[in-house]
Amino acid sequence: MHRNSPDTTAVHLTPVERTALYTAARGHLAIDRSGGREHVHSQARPVHIATVLALEHQGLTAREPASAPPAFDGGPPQDRVRLTFSGAAAVAAQLGRAPHTPALTTAPVPTTRVIAAPAPTR
Repeated sequence: MHRNSPDTTAVHLTPVERTALYTAARGHLAIDRSGGREHVHSQARPVHIATVLALEHQGLTAREPASAPPAFDGGPPQDRVRLTFSGAAAVAAQLGRAPHTPALTTAPVPTTRVIAAPAPTR
């Protein structure tokens, strides 16, 4: 791997983190500040600020300041949560997988043998 390229190794996410990452990928996640606190606004499922912070800490998302519309009329613009290169790679790695697909095993699958009955004679 090139020295300056982002790490694209497998990322292990909780279901809540995965949902938040997909929400950010769709552009449906924004953060505003009011009353000294940060609030997450999602057009899909509710997302907790701790989840957004965890994704930022893992380098999967970053904030784009003042790039989202205000949460209310006359309010300040919100920060849009965007995917980083590593975040986009993590989403791409999950494409085509069912959310709860069990891990593949090397154990053989038992097979049943079907024996055809002879055709009745007339």
